[in-house]
Amino acid sequence: MKILKPRGGVHPKEMKELTSDKNIEVMPDLKEYKVSLHQHIGVPAFPMVSVGDYVMAGQEIGKCTAMLSVAVHSPVSGYIKDIVKENNETFIIVENDFENKWVDLKPWYDTNLFVGKTSTKFVTFIREMGICGLGGAMFPTHMKFQADEYEKIHTVIINGAECEPYLNSDNRIMVEKTSEIMIILNRLFDFMNINKVIIAVEDNKKEAIEKIRKFLDDSGKIELAVLESVYPQGGEKQIIKSLMGIEVPVHKIPMEYGMAVINVGTLYALYEGMYRGKPLIERVVTVSGLGIKEPKNILAKIGTPIKDILDYAGIDRSKTYKVILGGPMMGRTIGDEKEILKKGTGGILALLKDECNEYETKACINCGACVDVCPMGLMPLRYVELARKGDYSRMEKRYSLSSCIKCGCCEYACPTKRPIIKSIFLGLKKLKEEKNGL
Repeated sequence: MKILKPRGGVHPKEMKELTSDKNIEVMPDLKEYKVSLHQHIGVPAFPMVSVGDYVMAGQEIGKCTAMLSVAVHSPVSGYIKDIVKENNETFIIVENDFENKWVDLKPWYDTNLFVGKTSTKFVTFIREMGICGLGGAMFPTHMKFQADEYEKIHTVIINGAECEPYLNSDNRIMVEKTSEIMIILNRLFDFMNINKVIIAVEDNKKEAIEKIRKFLDDSGKIELAVLESVYPQGGEKQIIKSLMGIEVPVHKIPMEYGMAVINVGTLYALYEGMYRGKPLIERVVTVSGLGIKEPKNILAKIGTPIKDILDYAGIDRSKTYKVILGGPMMGRTIGDEKEILKKGTGGILALLKDECNEYETKACINCGACVDVCPMGLMPLRYVELARKGDYSRMEKRYSLSSCIKCGCCEYACPTKRPIIKSIFLGLKKLKEEKNGL
């Protein structure tokens, strides 16, 4: 397979060595979990329980009421302590009884789910297991396998690039759960019309690459593609361009071109559901940064407070300058550690000031560095000035703002540290408000 070099991109300091060889640790149970009913892009789940109800681990507590929605499950057994609304988001607080009582788990690997091309059953299964993208985009996974387009998919790409600095959750899953990943990949051929599966991994993950290679056979149905380490190689459309040479337009999706891209963590969640009957109630998260005494890869339950995860990894708050959910390029700075772990959170970083690379903003010198590194071929240098003028419509009509993937390469490369990302988010917000008549 000829692998193309992605357009643009940057090479930030990786910092993956802090956790790349750290085995996944299971975080001890807490007394209380605060589970959001809005775990993904789309429509939040609807609460199915009331205060005082007893629930078991794996029990559905939030029902998907729309197509762009997935179910939500209790991470532990215990009682519903409260149902609260904060910032237009509903949370169900589950008080752990430490009895570890589970609902009756029904593995589907020996059922007729795998007999014939049963796309409808597969889509329903993914929704009911609460599976959404774990790579950060949080797109409901079943939407990639809708029945009307399902038969058209000929290639499934497993995204193991994990190009963000610091993060190693996908990497450790590939290293420690290689057998499970290959089992579920081979099963895909049993009930889908696909011709090929491509596992895409960046070349800085040597151990994962070697583990995967040992499981490959001569059939050629499953291929391993080793990609150059460059950010944002792991973007869905970037990885398709590198592997297939196909450029998916901004308002199109991979399914329309016969492809589905699945994050490796999401793939492992599919294995857990199909072979154990276990819904998505936990995920691997990298806790790293120089503000952490013992950087780790942690298997933590959905609904765990960020504060407890940081405490478990040993945060030094006296030195920490910034806490970020996700990676340093596309992640979100938080000011309140009471926020909770969601399905799409792959990293929690406690960074020192020196790690944040913050400098005083100066005037644009029109050097074009932001244009050179933009993976979408845009002109980010125009966004700051247009946002300052309030000319948001021109940001879209003349400079295709909606094509931006918000990767942050432009601001990273800017020698004068212009607030490009802030301007992009402001522009997108204003355009959305205009569209909605606000």
